[in-house]
Parts: sequence; C-alpha cells; structure tokens
Amino acid sequence: MDVVEVTWFGLDLREPMTFFTNVAVSVFCFIFWQRLKSNEANPSVKYWRWFMALMSTSTFVAGLAHMFFNYYGHALHFSGRLTIGFAIFMAELATIVLIRSATWRKILLVFVWVELIAFITLLITFYALPVQESFLIVKLHVGFGMAGIVFTNHVGIYLRHKEYASKMIALSIIISIAAGVVSSYKLSFHDWFTHHDIGHLIVLISFYFVYLGIKQKPSITLT
Repeated sequence: MDVVEVTWFGLDLREPMTFFTNVAVSVFCFIFWQRLKSNEANPSVKYWRWFMALMSTSTFVAGLAHMFFNYYGHALHFSGRLTIGFAIFMAELATIVLIRSATWRKILLVFVWVELIAFITLLITFYALPVQESFLIVKLHVGFGMAGIVFTNHVGIYLRHKEYASKMIALSIIISIAAGVVSSYKLSFHDWFTHHDIGHLIVLISFYFVYLGIKQKPSITLT
C-alpha cells in the first residue's frame, strides 16, 4: 500500500483517514473518561479513568503525527507513544489494587515501575529508528502490561468470583489482539483505509468493552 498524501489549505499532509480514525478513538476515550467520573471513588475506576484520559491524548497526538509527519517527523510519534506507556501503567495499577495479597501487590508494583522505566529508556534510546521499527517497543510494553499483568489477573478474578468487570476487561484484551495481528501483517483494504485504520476501529471496540466493565465498579481485593 502506498502512503496517501494530499494538499489541503496549502499543507502537504499524509494519511488523512488515519488521522480521522485516531481522532474517533480519542473522542470516545474522552467520552468514556467523562462518563466514569461518578465512579471515581473506586480506586480501580480512578486508574482506569486515567487510562482513558491518557489514551484519548495519545491517539489524538498519534493522528497529528501521521497527518503532519512531513513537518514534525518522529517528534509527535514519540510524544504519542510515550503517553501510551503511561496509559498502560495506569491499567496495570487499576488491576494491582484489586489484589488481596499485600506481598504480591508490592512485587507487581516494583515490576510495573521497572517496566515503565525500561519502556521510557528504550523509547528514548531508539528514538532515531524508523517509525514502524520503534513501534515494536510500544508493542512489547503493551504485551507485558495488558497481557502479562491485566489479562492474567482479571481472568483469575473472573474464574474465582465471576466478576463482570473482569470478564469484560479480559475480553477487551482478546479483541485487541486482532488489532495487533492487523498491524503486524499490514492487512489493508485500500490506500485510503489501511491497517492503521482497521486497527484503530478494533481498538475502539476493545476500549468500549473496558468501559462496559469498569462502569460496573470493579470490586476491591477480590484475588
């Protein structure tokens, strides 16, 4: 697939559809963040709200990064990906507060802090890599965080307690795997609707499942 380039208002822009699908994800994440405000007294929901806010920011910046790549190069991509890192960290914290064992909570807290620091270090170290190659760092962080921490713990909670929120969060991560497959294999319909756009729509569905789960106020200390 060729990268779509257009000239609008005298500006040389790239991948306009990818900008719009990023903005769509951003807008819905903002809506989810706003609608969860009344549930913020719940510690897990508080962290999930941060996740939604940071994802809203990240996807909007990512849209700008694609559209204005001719002007800003890696800079906006770096900013968006850095924000994703903090969003994943918030999802991990939202999960860790549900764990009953104080010892296990401490171990996981140390792990996620080390993971976050490693992610930021790698992102800065390999800043000069091409955009697609540097995105591997983000995929690794998402894999460790969402699959390794969030998914495994919420599956455990659901199997033990049939917690609806945990079921929906686990399902959301399963859905998001499809976005990873689309991205890895660059599955596209057209130059104007690429693997980026398909992936964004899948991610949007995934985030909606998270929202459906956490608006039910996940129970605290279930595992």
